[in-house]
Amino acid sequence: MKLRIQGNSIRFRITQSELASLAAGARVEDSTQFGPAPSESLTYAVEISSQFSHVSASYSKGVIQVTLPANLAQAWVRTNQVGIEHAQPLGNAAFLKIAVEKDFRCSHPGPGQNESDNFPNPNDPSGPGK
Repeated sequence: MKLRIQGNSIRFRITQSELASLAAGARVEDSTQFGPAPSESLTYAVEISSQFSHVSASYSKGVIQVTLPANLAQAWVRTNQVGIEHAQPLGNAAFLKIAVEKDFRCSHPGPGQNESDNFPNPNDPSGPGK
């Protein structure tokens, strides 16, 4: 899973196996360690819940948690839909833009990049159905 943060925008990129885990009811998470202590890490996670009616993001104690409502997530899992997006109100007319997307293979991956679990790139001329 990849996480991209820019201003009030977070975007998660999910691989094929991670999407399968989400669909099976698992929470998918990863973390980045900034120092030797466990408290010096940032964990980021995505899960699906039938208890939610809209996409929700929270942050607490070093964990960014995004929860997807089951009805939106199941449609995303079963189709060619690229992702789910939501603008979460923060107050004072500000919003947090949230995107959870399928991670596609790059047309020209960099050296050492393993994209074997990424989704086939629909814009790759040598991809499926081309």
